[in-house]
Amino acid sequence: MKHLLSILALAIFISCSNKNSSLLVIDPSIKNEAKEHFSISKYGNNIQGLMLYENDMGIEYFESNKLLKSIKLKEQNKSTFKSYFTSKQDTLYIDGLFGLWGGSGFSIKIINGQPKLFHVANSDDFPSYSTTKNGDYKQFVEIPCTNTKIILSKQPVKNEKDTIFGYVEFNSANYFVFPGSADGKELGPRKEISINMKTYFQTKWVDLK
Repeated sequence: MKHLLSILALAIFISCSNKNSSLLVIDPSIKNEAKEHFSISKYGNNIQGLMLYENDMGIEYFESNKLLKSIKLKEQNKSTFKSYFTSKQDTLYIDGLFGLWGGSGFSIKIINGQPKLFHVANSDDFPSYSTTKNGDYKQFVEIPCTNTKIILSKQPVKNEKDTIFGYVEFNSANYFVFPGSADGKELGPRKEISINMKTYFQTKWVDLK
């Protein structure tokens, strides 16, 4: 009972959009639960200083609000995953992406003690994403989320020496993907997509100066 009360005492509400909120919980027991979903990557244990490992993915992929692909977290469908924990000015970042170079995943931003959760997508070659139907393409985008949940094994602090374990889930807003091109023209309309994701992670502090 004392353990449960301590967890609830550390829970705080955070905002992922103006209309939706989510609960962030500090729960040390998430460490053992998370470890069941990781394995060693054939590419090693780090890439450019970031943690690298195989990780289970729970995902629902939508195009034009139609579900095209679904993988349950319990199916233990692993993919290469990289993660890191760092800071810039007054913001702490915990980021995790599926993919060796680019990828799709999440970003937890903790600004003045208040966390916010975003879906992120990163192209590994050329700008491929836009947050609007007619806007410029970008190589990296942050997408606001609803129905968010974050669990961390401990409160993150700058220059943390220990590994932090966690769990996130979210439903992203819609965004747009480059459909390909020929003769300098886009091949059809942009794909309007969204991602629902559930995943565990582990991360270590890295100084990205």
